[in-house]
Amino acid sequence: FVTTYMPIIIGDVVEIKAGNTTARICYDKGKMTPSILEHTHIDHSGEEVIVYSIDFVIKMEEPNFICIFEIR
Repeated sequence: FVTTYMPIIIGDVVEIKAGNTTARICYDKGKMTPSILEHTHIDHSGEEVIVYSIDFVIKMEEPNFICIFEIR
C-alpha cells in the first residue's frame, strides 16, 4: 500500500487519516508484521512529494497461504 498521508500502526490495524476520513487496514498480527517507510517521489506534475509505503513481512514459513486484508 502507498499513501501520501502518514499511516500509524495501532495494535492489529494500520490507520491512515485524511481530515475527517480514516482508512483502516486490518491484518492478523500472528501471521504478519507491518512496516512503514517514507520515500521521496516525483508526482505527475513533476513536484517532489513525500509518500509512505506500508509493507507486510510474512511470519509463516508455509509455501502457500492466503493473505486477506480488510480495509474499512
